Amino acid sequence: MSDPRGLDPQWPDPARRYNDLLGGKDNFAADRASCAEIAKEFPAVHVAARENPRFSFARCGTWRRRKGSGSSSTSAAGCQ
Repeated sequence: MSDPRGLDPQWPDPARRYNDLLGGKDNFAADRASCAEIAKEFPAVHVAARENPRFSFARCGTWRRRKGSGSSSTSAAGCQ
């Protein structure tokens, strides 16, 4: 049964799948099963998920050095 807020534990959700890939506890069986299917085709998916924040942080640091920390382009790139 679907939750009135739009939460459906029977359907995988990208945010909950990411949570599962990072080893979190805020996911459902459908999310874990979906991650298991993804891992069959892309075995390094757990490593990629863990490396993603590190890559983003490094990218933003490089972006700031090139463009300046206060420019509007750093915000557009997702760098706070």
